[in-house]
Amino acid sequence: MYCAVCKQNKDEGIKFLEVHLCEECLDNITKTRVEDEEYKKYMDIFKDILKECQV
Repeated sequence: MYCAVCKQNKDEGIKFLEVHLCEECLDNITKTRVEDEEYKKYMDIFKDILKECQV
């Protein structure tokens, strides 16, 4: 399945708000702290996912 975060086809993972998150990205997201550089990137991705759900 196509991961909404890394944009690669990876079967392992979960479905979240109608999009697929691969296991690796999910692991990275859950370990990211607010102080980390990646935090803003993940927040922007989730904002886009939430916007799609409202359509």
